[in-house]
Parts: sequence; structure tokens; C-alpha cells
Amino acid sequence: MKSRFAQLILAVYAGTALAIQLCVPVLAQIVPDISDWTKAEQTYKESIISAKSSEERASVLQEFALRLINRKDYEEAEPVLAQCLSIRRQKGESELSTLQTLSNLALIKHKLRKEEEAESLYKECLAQKRKACPDSSSLALTLTNLANLYSEARRPADAGPLYLEAFEIDKKLGGENHLECGQDLFNLGGMYYKCNEPKNALQYFNRAEKIFQACGPSCHEQLIRVLHYSALCHSTLQEHEKSIEYNEKALQLQESKKGSDHIDTAIHLLNLAHTKVKMGKASEAESLYLKALERVSNAAALDELKMCECNAELANFYRQQKKFVKAEEFYKKALVHYQKLSKHDKRGLYSLPHSYSVMLDQLKRSEESHQMAHDYLHVFKPHQKPQSHKGEQH
Repeated sequence: MKSRFAQLILAVYAGTALAIQLCVPVLAQIVPDISDWTKAEQTYKESIISAKSSEERASVLQEFALRLINRKDYEEAEPVLAQCLSIRRQKGESELSTLQTLSNLALIKHKLRKEEEAESLYKECLAQKRKACPDSSSLALTLTNLANLYSEARRPADAGPLYLEAFEIDKKLGGENHLECGQDLFNLGGMYYKCNEPKNALQYFNRAEKIFQACGPSCHEQLIRVLHYSALCHSTLQEHEKSIEYNEKALQLQESKKGSDHIDTAIHLLNLAHTKVKMGKASEAESLYLKALERVSNAAALDELKMCECNAELANFYRQQKKFVKAEEFYKKALVHYQKLSKHDKRGLYSLPHSYSVMLDQLKRSEESHQMAHDYLHVFKPHQKPQSHKGEQH
């Protein structure tokens, strides 16, 4: 049985957008790709119109919505799910098919950042599930989704009890050392990490780590993630030796799974480099930054975002070391990739042109600094994308 994971992408380090994906969303129904989407879409619309009963119409709407969600067409999926829910409410508020549609619509509202609407739907779904299927994995999923919403809003007092309730349900269903329990504890750690409470976060990360270790190789991905975030917590607490220990464990495990040159190992190298900088070990940090860039550069497929991030990290490092010629070399390389990014990714890397502009000012190259600001900084403002932990199945 697949675990119910969703995405949790937390900020890895101040000044960098490079992040490690903690959880992977799982759909209740895996929907195959359709090569001719225009034709398929028309077929769905015709089937909705020609449906012989309301239940048949609801089923087609539900499948159509799943296809749209699989394509990440959330705005298009929203009204389709709303129509499906309207039909299924007539069948009964506590029917499982109604609750599934309700939870899917809540999640889509959540993804579209319609937080108030999502919260209302989640609460309605919880109230019905508590009556229809108490102590079920389905209830735990909705508890987690509402907790995700509160966690993103930095409301730990609201999110924490929901995560703990989901943990208690999962413990009843599978035992305390079950994968889902580890994920629940990890979610709690992630919440406290985002709320700048690293000591509280570590309590839950440590418990999750033990569960993932007990689960064996099938949970190595989860173990890598918890090691990664434990390292970040220790770094925040200025416990640099512990941070290095956890980063090295994560790196070794990642390399053993995917190979020593895999692109996914770069994040651990960068985090090790950050810690070395904090410890005043600039030469070791430089070597690690360069190794991370090499692994990203040699990846089978070009990743513009990671190339931009790794070059920007080196540029910032050299600027801090007052090696301005080298810093500018890597700022320019980073900007080549930056120009190819989406608007969202550019916003996430707002610090790149800003840092370059600041350095140009330091070097009394004011005209170039103003031009940099004009070219890049007048459009975007810093922002953070709301994060989520473990998402509802569709």
C-alpha cells in the first residue's frame, strides 16, 4: 500500500532557493497521460452532457477532474469538482463518495491559495468523517491537510493538535513504528522548523528518524529527508558538528541510492558548505560548493534552476570572502540561467540580482548597480510560497 505523502518544500538555507522535496503526492487513482488532450477533453464534456443519470454524470465529472489534477490544471478542475460535489450532496452528506469529492475540492482550493474556502471545506469534511469513518486513514488524511493549511499560515497552536490526532489514528491502525506515524512526526517537526523553533522540531525529527530507520530500505527517501532537516535545525542552533554529522549521513545515503554524482546529492554538499563557512573553514567550503556545481552541471538533463542556484551560491561565497572578481564571474553565470526561469522561480531567487547589485555598489560601480536594479529588481518582490506537508489523496 502506498503511503499518503504530499509535498513539503522548506527553505533550505537563508539566501538560497535550493530545496529538498520531503514528500511526494500520491493520487488515489493513478491517471495515465493522454497524448491528444484536446480530443479527450471534448469527449469528457460530451459524456457529461449525455449522462443518463446524476450518478453517472458525477462519476464522469470526478474522472475528468482527476485528469485535470494530474495535468496540474487546478483552476479548470475546481468548477468540475464543485459541480460533482453539488450532485453528490443530493445523495447524502456522509456518503463516502461525497466526502472524497469534498476533500478533493478542499485540496484544490488549498492549492489555489483560497485558504478561507479550503479551511471551511476541510472543517466540513472533518465533521462528516468523524461521524462516518472515525479512526480511519481517510480521517487522518483530512486532519493532516487542515493542519498543513494552518502550518503554512504559521499557526502551530492550530496545526499541532491536528497532526497529533492524525498520529494517534495511524498508531491505532498500524502501530507506533508504522511509516505513517513517522510521517506524522516528521510533519510536526517540519511545522516547528518553519516556525523557527528548531529545538521543538528536533524532538519530532529524532522520533521520525528512528521509525524510518526501523522501516528499512523502503523508507530511505524519508530517512534522507529527516536527516536533512535535522542537520538544518542543528545548524540554526549553532551546533555545527552535529549539523555536519547529519548532512554527511544524508549525503552518504543519497549517494548509495542514486550514485555519487547524482544531481540530488548537490543539496547536501551545499548545506555542508554552508556549515563549513559558519565554522570559518573557507577552503573546505569552496571545495564543496564547486563539487555541488559540478554534479549539477554533469546531470543528464539540464536543470536551469539548480544551475542558477549553485552558481549564485558560489558568487555569494566569493563576495563574502571579498574575492570580487570570482564573485562577479559566478554572478554572471547564474544570471544566464536566471533569465530562463519561470516568473515564480525568479521571485524565489530575487536575492541573486539583489546581491549582485549590492556588490556593484560596494565596488562603487553605481551606474551598473542601478542598471541591474532596473533590469531585474523593479518587477519582482521577495515572497515565499505556502508550503504543505502531506496532502490528501485525489
